[in-house]
Parts: sequence; C-alpha cells; structure tokens
Amino acid sequence: MKFEKLFEPIKIGKVIVRNRIYMPSMCMNYAGPNGEVTEQDIAYFEARARGGAGIVTVDYACISPEGRGMPGQRGIWKDEFIPGLSRLVDAIKAHGAVASIQLHHAGINSITEDIVGPSRVSNKFFFVTKPRELSTEEVEQLVEKFANAALRAKMAGFDMVEVHGSHGYLIAQFLSPKYNRRTDKYGRDRALFAEEIVRRIKEKCGRDFPVIFRLSADEFEEEGITLDYAKQVAKRLERIGVDALNVTGCNYCLLYTSPSP
Repeated sequence: MKFEKLFEPIKIGKVIVRNRIYMPSMCMNYAGPNGEVTEQDIAYFEARARGGAGIVTVDYACISPEGRGMPGQRGIWKDEFIPGLSRLVDAIKAHGAVASIQLHHAGINSITEDIVGPSRVSNKFFFVTKPRELSTEEVEQLVEKFANAALRAKMAGFDMVEVHGSHGYLIAQFLSPKYNRRTDKYGRDRALFAEEIVRRIKEKCGRDFPVIFRLSADEFEEEGITLDYAKQVAKRLERIGVDALNVTGCNYCLLYTSPSP
C-alpha cells in the first residue's frame, strides 16, 4: 500500500501541518503527582516532535480534579498549570511540529472519591460503587470547565485541542445509551453535552482555533454506541465547527478486559 500524501502538508482549520503523521494521546502518565509537567514529560514529547510527526498530541489533560483517571495524569483545571504546559509546547514547536493537547474527564472511570457520571450506572469491570449522577447544573458547569481548559491550552501556546469523546470516558458515557439514562435535556439528546462543549470552546477560543474530536465509531458492546449513531454525531459536530475527527473503536471496559486468545 502506498501513502502518497503522507508527507504532504495538510490544513486543519487555518493551521498548516507539515505532514499527515499524527501522534495521538498515549496516556503515558509522566506528569507529577499533582498533574504538573515534569522533565520526563518534556523529554518524551520533544523526542516525538524531533522524530518528524506533523502533530504531537500531549496526552490526556484532566479538566476537573474529580475526573482524573490515572495517577500521573496531567492537569489543566487551573491557571497554575499554564507555565509548565508552555515549556512543553516550546519543546514540541522547536522541532517544527504542531502542538495539540487532549482534554479529558474520566467520569465513572475516575480514581477519585467523588465518582460522577451521567447516570448511576457503574463500570462493572472496575467499580462496585455506583457513581453519583450529575445534576443538570453540574453538567453545564463541566461544559464551561472543558471550555476554560481549552482556553488555558491556547494561552499556553497550543495550536489546537482534542476533545476526548471516546473509550468509555465521560463524554462517551453521555453518548452511550448504556450509561446515559437521564431524563433531562442531556438524556433526551445524548449528543448535546458533546455539542455544547465544542460550541463553548469555539466561543471562548475563537472560530479559528482548531478543535479535533475523538469519537468512538462503535463500542462493540451491548447497548453501546453504534456506527449508525456515531455517523449522526459526527455530522452534527462537523456542522458546529469541529475541524477534524479522530475516529476510534471499543471502549475502556473492553480495552482492558478482553480475554486473551
């Protein structure tokens, strides 16, 4: 198979990327205990930019402290993170790569004491305790937290952000009929949460600030997100301004619990 376009530039929004090589979020967990950028962080991402990737995506940055999914996950929920993130951006851009960062909330897969989700439905593979169902007002506050995190990313110098809407984390939980059993507006329209996040990011950061959305095309799980539904969501996200889609499959449960062959 020939990849004739691989080393040609591509435009995402108004950002020109030197080639089509995209380094996605890898969840390396190199951040410090409080979510701060570390020297290991900087060295790791600088090496990937030096290697020639067009876009280097800094791994999942949590938009609110109760949403952390792993020890060593970075934070972006307060302004104090901006100086460290700026150092990370500078290391990436020094080698000609475009710097992106993934925005994340683990929802029912969080490791914190206050586990929250769209409904009181737990991830049976990991947690027995049922999560606390977010109120409508709390969901609206999370929309604002995602947008504020995107603005911090822009202030730190990132060229774009990626909204993590897949792999069974919070946004995917809202999209999924298995985990979203709400009766309010976020239950009647399961894609509303994702849509409002993108709209608010564009309002805060400007229409020209690119937003990539990571979307599960099929969760391969009973009652989960299906391909037909994901296609509808993708079209809606494109209409409201998403600049690119990072399409994946599966979810958090299946990724870590599939039986060995």
